[in-house]
Amino acid sequence: MAPTRLGIIAPEFPPNVGGMATLARGFADELAHNTDVTVFARTDEHEDRTQYQVRRVIADDLAHDRRALATAPPVDAWLALNGGLIPLAPHLDKPFFVYLHGSDFLNPWISYGSAWIERIKRPYMAVVRKSLRRASLRRHIGGVQHFFVNSARTSELAQQTMSVPAARITICPPGVDDRFFQDHAKRDDKQHLRLLTVTRLTQHSARKNVDGVLDAVAAVAGDIDVSYTVVGDGDDRARLEQHARTLRIADRVRFAGRLSDEDLLTCYREADLFILAAKATHRDIEGFGIVYMEASASGVPVICSRAGGAIDAVSEGENGLLIPDSSPESIAEGIRGFAARRAQLTPERARAVAERYRWTSVTAQLRERLMVELGAA
Repeated sequence: MAPTRLGIIAPEFPPNVGGMATLARGFADELAHNTDVTVFARTDEHEDRTQYQVRRVIADDLAHDRRALATAPPVDAWLALNGGLIPLAPHLDKPFFVYLHGSDFLNPWISYGSAWIERIKRPYMAVVRKSLRRASLRRHIGGVQHFFVNSARTSELAQQTMSVPAARITICPPGVDDRFFQDHAKRDDKQHLRLLTVTRLTQHSARKNVDGVLDAVAAVAGDIDVSYTVVGDGDDRARLEQHARTLRIADRVRFAGRLSDEDLLTCYREADLFILAAKATHRDIEGFGIVYMEASASGVPVICSRAGGAIDAVSEGENGLLIPDSSPESIAEGIRGFAARRAQLTPERARAVAERYRWTSVTAQLRERLMVELGAA
């Protein structure tokens, strides 16, 4: 049967920004329509107004969090929205489900390891800590009743790196908010190509590869009338702005910073092509990429590199183009390829792909699997 009381453990939750916070809010909002939802989020965040209770009680410390959750109001099931939370499973007495994103178990940042090891700040200990955290996750997967993952690639990685049986995994991609489904701006100027990237501009998020897009813009600027808007902010923004100046394309690039919801929608509506050609390593991948769906819902085709699980979000020739890798050369060829096929990659085709990812649809998949698992428990 479906849980009547669901505890969602969400280390990333609004007002935090980013894909994981967006996913947590989207699932919680939708599940709350017919389930008594309580979200358990970090203690260092401000209260966020919702139609359900948000308890700011977790602190990414195992001893603290297991006490805080064990004394919380009773629930029928737990849904943890980060792989790093797996060690909580044996400490909570209700069915425990986990949603995996990719980097959360390949490169876990939630510090549920030994306290004395976490306190050692010597450089070599960073590698040791991550290794111990991964070992802890593998050791406790038996306590998880079922795993949800955001893409086929994340499913493969969970099976390969943590030996999670395929039968205990359900692919359930993130959704896209209804507000992104909007009419695309129509312009008479068909020669000018307006590019857009939406991402955090932090050193930690360097794999998002804004550098590569800037290099590609410089490469195509001689034969394509192009401009590039980058939405987002962070500690790497100044360096990226300098890189644009070094490439002598600063007059073509606008760093818009973090925008209001209304201004972000305007950027999507006025863009011709969305680009996020992320890099991937064996420990750091783009698990899916909600921004690809936000762009598609706004009628904007996308360019995506064949890295990680992001390829699940792009249907070649429908809502965008897949390029071989994240190099500036591949991105430049992708931009040229889009310019040549622009008439085929229409706003209507992009929006049709996004329709499959509305929160109502993707949450129904998750809710159905919860019902099956709890009915069999």
